[in-house]
Amino acid sequence: LGLFGFLAYEVDEGKKLFFHMSEVKDSSGLQQGDQVEFVLVTNQRTGKSSACNVTKVSDAPRQERPERLISRLRTISVDESGPKLILVRQPRGPDGTKGFTDDVRQQRAPGVVPVVE
Repeated sequence: LGLFGFLAYEVDEGKKLFFHMSEVKDSSGLQQGDQVEFVLVTNQRTGKSSACNVTKVSDAPRQERPERLISRLRTISVDESGPKLILVRQPRGPDGTKGFTDDVRQQRAPGVVPVVE
């Protein structure tokens, strides 16, 4: 692990809060997602903020893999040597009808965008 890190605490827009590992109390190893308490310090000379006295409050919650990823992993492990079936579904319109009506499609020359009034 590095000697520094960043906390999900925005001081300036889009910038995370810097901390140095020497500021972590109890030599606890921090992992992404851990909840911490800290003291916000601003350097008077540079105007930059950082965290000191960083203390881990709780471990990151163990997150289960989403079902879509689990099912994707199952399909990856399937034997790929046999024939493959690819299913293509037809588009549905916003009103539930099948696809687009013929009056929506217009003939046009390549590179020309028709003007809709």
